[in-house]
Amino acid sequence: TLLQAAWPQALCLRGLEGLHGMPYRPLLEVLQTQVAALARALREPSHPLRPYRLDLARVLPELAPDELLPPLDALTARTRLVEALTRAVESLTPVLLVDDLQWCDMATVEWLVLLAHGGRLRWRAAARRHEIGADLAQALQALHSAVRLEELDLPPLDRPAIAQACNHRWPGQDFSPERLDRLWALSGGNAFLLGELVAAGAGAQGAAQGLSVQARVAELVLARSAGLGPLARQVVEAAAVFVQPVPAGALVSGSAADVVALDAGRACEQARAAGLLVADAAAARDGPGAASPRGRAAQEPRTFRRCAQPVAAGGRRIPRRGPGPACPAGTGRLRPV
Repeated sequence: TLLQAAWPQALCLRGLEGLHGMPYRPLLEVLQTQVAALARALREPSHPLRPYRLDLARVLPELAPDELLPPLDALTARTRLVEALTRAVESLTPVLLVDDLQWCDMATVEWLVLLAHGGRLRWRAAARRHEIGADLAQALQALHSAVRLEELDLPPLDRPAIAQACNHRWPGQDFSPERLDRLWALSGGNAFLLGELVAAGAGAQGAAQGLSVQARVAELVLARSAGLGPLARQVVEAAAVFVQPVPAGALVSGSAADVVALDAGRACEQARAAGLLVADAAAARDGPGAASPRGRAAQEPRTFRRCAQPVAAGGRRIPRRGPGPACPAGTGRLRPV
């Protein structure tokens, strides 16, 4: 990951989808791999972790396999465990990395918040913004308010960055300008999609034009669409079957034209925030309905076209109708990611 490339020697916690209910799972999973180092530290009489040896042994029994752990009330046990975990990680790494923060359990998140307020150990985390839940968002906002958190939004890769990433990560492959153009158009600058497309041979010499969608990419798109509101999901599903760009108002159905135009704009913004639609600069041409609210929406410099991947409607995949025209990045119209 990008975090590990920047800090290759640091410990890295990894959130896993579906395991939100297991307290401290990412943290304990990493510490489990460092039991030998922790045992050496605990043998040092003056080590700051030593007073918390039995507390750490409550979650890592290998550190005290033959000892009875003294009973503690729940509050005291949790307080001492949090301090033990903090000292254990401090003894192992100068900076802590967290990948997929959005999938970490709240016990781990609260522990990270405590670290941020304490200032003893710095951490760097990566998260998918569109998958951040309400509890995590509240915790991050509290850190923002306390000036304990700095966020950095990573923009999509541009065409030169696509070329640099491909040549650095896959030096044994041939990346012609034409192949790089196709990878850029298909991935929309998304590093994950880029990796999946390269693995599938997209744009390579002799590769089939009808490239099948990789399962992991399809799952990513379907998961994102499932998290949208009903109208935004309708917009995405409607856009998925269009080949050419279409006005926002054409992606929703309703009786009142004013409401349709307003709701379409909001729904498209939500879909764009989820990474399923992207902006394109060219405006839709004036048409016969230009005087109506639906027509005015068509004149705005926001038109929409199908998603880059099939989107499920009630578990059904909507088939692709073939590749649409590639839209250069940074132009203002919405294009697929």
